[in-house]
Amino acid sequence: MASKRILSINLGLLFLGIIIAGIWIYISGGAGYFSRLLLVRPGYFALLFGITAFCILSRFVRWQFLLRSLSIRIPTKSSLSIFLASLFGILTPAYVGEIVRGWFLKRKFGTPMKISTSVWVIERLLDVTALATIGLFTANVLWVRIVMLLIIAGSWTLGFLAGKFVKYFDMPQDFIKKIFSGRVLLLSFVMSLIAWLPTALLISVAANAMDKWVTPLIGMHIYSTATVLGGITLMPAGVGAMGSSAILQLQNLGFELNDCIAIVSIVRLTSTGASLAVASIFLFLELIVLKPNSVGINANHFNKIALQYKDQFSNHVWGNHR
Repeated sequence: MASKRILSINLGLLFLGIIIAGIWIYISGGAGYFSRLLLVRPGYFALLFGITAFCILSRFVRWQFLLRSLSIRIPTKSSLSIFLASLFGILTPAYVGEIVRGWFLKRKFGTPMKISTSVWVIERLLDVTALATIGLFTANVLWVRIVMLLIIAGSWTLGFLAGKFVKYFDMPQDFIKKIFSGRVLLLSFVMSLIAWLPTALLISVAANAMDKWVTPLIGMHIYSTATVLGGITLMPAGVGAMGSSAILQLQNLGFELNDCIAIVSIVRLTSTGASLAVASIFLFLELIVLKPNSVGINANHFNKIALQYKDQFSNHVWGNHR
């Protein structure tokens, strides 16, 4: 019942996110600018989609690394499918719909949702920290640097408090020590930077696609600060805040409003749009797999997945629970 309730909440948040996104696009007049995307040369779209794919795969590697650090071994193929399906959650406020991956992991592999949700929270804090770090080092205004430093400090403070708070959820001490160890956090942060540094170039690449010029450093600053702002507002996919911030910063560079909206539209299409397209496919596949008539709740089913359960955890973990 709890799993069904979580799924229902996620679906409700998803529809809310779609409504909010639609309203913002309509009010901003963004729908009228999509025709300009036809002027972009195909090669640029390939590059933009490639950057987004690299970001998603890098974040998946980080997800797997965090799970493996906890001695939770999910088969790579299944884990990737679940991870991609959960990206549909970016259409929910604060991206909380992404925790649906925990629901899938629990249904398929028995992984406790409190574990997967904790890992998801750490991932989000790492993303904010990485993007704020990029914004910090690309800023040329003192007050922006101070704001980015405050956001970084706030993220680490929330992470510290989360480490203290999880104790009240009957979380094993071994889990807390592993996930909050200096080595794991440092490597996870490096993975986050690897994922987001190329992604921050999307603004510059999209501008070039429109025969406009935005230097890589300025483009990275616009993308990182706008994305962080979108995340702080907790709006679905950063709708409103992220796009508006990027448009205003581009206008400050002297670009016409129409060009600014076109550039941001290209970025959103090849990042958020591409992610949602892939996520919808894998979400459908995951839901099909979980249908009773597809899963087959019988003895043969448990025999088939026995090896997956065995591979999920290291041998010493199984030994501690006998």
